Amino acid sequence: MVLCMQNSLAMKLLTPVLFLWFAVSTARAQTFPKINISQTPEHLERLKEINRDIWTPFSEAYAAFDADKYLALHTPDFIRANGGAYSGIHNLAEYAAEIKTGFARGKDSGKPVQIDFTFFERVAGPETASERGIYRYSFISKNGEKRAYYGKFHVFLRKINGTWKIAVDYDSDEDGTISEADFAAGMAPEK
Repeated sequence: MVLCMQNSLAMKLLTPVLFLWFAVSTARAQTFPKINISQTPEHLERLKEINRDIWTPFSEAYAAFDADKYLALHTPDFIRANGGAYSGIHNLAEYAAEIKTGFARGKDSGKPVQIDFTFFERVAGPETASERGIYRYSFISKNGEKRAYYGKFHVFLRKINGTWKIAVDYDSDEDGTISEADFAAGMAPEK
């Protein structure tokens, strides 16, 4: 009888805590931004150009550790900003030095990497664009184990001589709170 009363009391005490935990967990899944991507033919054509000029070669350059190909995606007056624990801001020359060092280190490691993107917002005018989303950077070890890191990004693009370039790139891991669920909630570039 005492055990039943104790269990009953424990359930009464734990029920609000469990309910709150479930509500917070469920609310997290409901806090993803609404996807805002215009589906007009004109806008979709611009997004195809952006995918061709930016996102496809961006992923290819990362996978090949090709710093020159990657840096060619940026405007000469490029601004790079990071938020969170690794906050900082760089111009193209400063950023290029970091990228060349990082890509060389990655290539020397012999461990494949992959970077993928999903989007919550893609707004493209005739000459400028703004895109927000989640990136997933996957590191694949020699034994095949895949480890992923996530972050939010916001890029501003400019069309120069008919080719889209990255003018401003901001990202943050939001203090480690970005996850696969955030990534999966976005829309892939080709959709």
